[in-house]
Amino acid sequence: IDFGIYRVQKLGERLPDLHSPVRRHVYMVIFSGPKGMLHHIDNREFQLPPYSVLFIGPDRISRFDETLTEDTYVLLFSSSFFSRSNRDMHFLQNSPLFNDHSQLYYMTLQDEGVIYAKMTVYLLFQARNGIQAQLNKDLAHNTIEQILIMGSLNAQQTSHANYKEDLDNYLVVQYRSLIA
Repeated sequence: IDFGIYRVQKLGERLPDLHSPVRRHVYMVIFSGPKGMLHHIDNREFQLPPYSVLFIGPDRISRFDETLTEDTYVLLFSSSFFSRSNRDMHFLQNSPLFNDHSQLYYMTLQDEGVIYAKMTVYLLFQARNGIQAQLNKDLAHNTIEQILIMGSLNAQQTSHANYKEDLDNYLVVQYRSLIA
């Protein structure tokens, strides 16, 4: 999947392993509705508050709960879709929204933010439905860029840092020490 926006109830058509803990190799932004939603990241449960936006990078283990909450939307995009320039690629590779594995980044929306998020989801659906046209690709890219800027400015974080000595964490630590 290079780009898509889906109601969570329809996401199983695109991600058959929806309820399995896997690395999805795409960037994921989840918009929760009035009931919030439950999601599992790195084998830990996270209750996303109502009207919130959660950011999950491609290197995180993710699993959707069996209870697919209504009015939840999931944006999926690849780095190749978003990265039109070196600046875009640098942002994706360095943004804590997607790369800080000790934290979960989300933002809870206030009244104006809820209206903005609904319009954003609408624009993403418009772009997806006509994605063959370059203008719709531009619309999708620019809308995703706005979401990521707003997330960078307003995201809250919750510690997910209960370090567990396992092969995944060992390899990440060793890799980061090599490139530092």
